[in-house]
Amino acid sequence: MPNTHTKSLGLDDLNDRERLQYSLHILFSMLQVTGKTVSTNSTVATLVKEVGLLQKRFSSCQALPVCKDITFVHQLAEAAISSQIKPREETCAICYEDFQCDNMFENCESEIHREVCAGILDPEQLSVIDQRKMESEINVRDRVYCPEPTCSVLMANDKFLKHTNEFFLGAEQVGARKCMVCGTFFCINCNFKWHYHMTCDEFRKTQTYQISNHAKFESVAERHGLKKCRVCNTWVERVYGCNHMTCRCKYEFCYTCGAEWINKEQTCKCRLMD
Repeated sequence: MPNTHTKSLGLDDLNDRERLQYSLHILFSMLQVTGKTVSTNSTVATLVKEVGLLQKRFSSCQALPVCKDITFVHQLAEAAISSQIKPREETCAICYEDFQCDNMFENCESEIHREVCAGILDPEQLSVIDQRKMESEINVRDRVYCPEPTCSVLMANDKFLKHTNEFFLGAEQVGARKCMVCGTFFCINCNFKWHYHMTCDEFRKTQTYQISNHAKFESVAERHGLKKCRVCNTWVERVYGCNHMTCRCKYEFCYTCGAEWINKEQTCKCRLMD
C-alpha cells in the first residue's frame, strides 16, 4: 500500500475567507473570553492586526461561539500563536504574554468577564464563574458554605450571622447559623445540622452523627493523617517538608499537635522535621 503524505497547512496556505474564519474562531474566542486588551508590543499583536485587515475585506464577520468544552480552542489558539512568533521564555496560558517562569502570574491581571462568556458557556459553567467571583470577594476566613448537600451556597460570615440573629437569639454565642438560601440551621463549629441542647462533643457521640457521611469522611481523613485548620475548618494534608503549616486562610500551625505558630515562631516542642 503506497505511503500517503499529508501537508500541514499554515495561515499562508489559506484563502482570505478561510484565514479570517480560522483566525476569528481561534484568536477572538480566546481574547473575548479573557477580556484581554492587546497592546502594541504584545506577542499576539501581529496576529490581531492581520485579523483586523482581513475583516475590512468583508461586509460583515463575527467570532464564532463555542459551546461547552472549549479546551480544543485553547490548544488551537496556542498552536496558531506559537507558529507566528518566536517563543522567548514562557507564555502565560491566560493572557499569552511572555514572562520569566518565576514571575509567571505576578503581573497577569487578565480577568474572565461573565457577560462576554454568556454566548459561549452553558448555564452550569456560568454558575461556576459566579461562584468563583463571589469567593474572590470574601476573605478566606469569612467564607462559610451551607453543609446541606443540595444547597452548599457560599455566604460571608458577618452577613449570614446578622441574618441568623433575626431567627435565633444568642446565635453568635452558641454557634448556631441559618442558611440564607435554603433555611437550614447548622452549627458553625462542627459544620453539621444544628444539634439542639447538645454541645459539639456530645453530638459527636450520638448515632445520628456516627452514621453520617460527615463522620465517615472525617474518619477517612484522620486515618490518612490529614489535619483540620482550627480557624477555617479546612482539611490540610502535608505532602512533604517540615511540620510548620500555613493554611489557605493564613493561619499557621504545627502539623503534629495543631499548636499555633505566632510571628513565624513555634509555640510547641514538637520536632520540626519528622
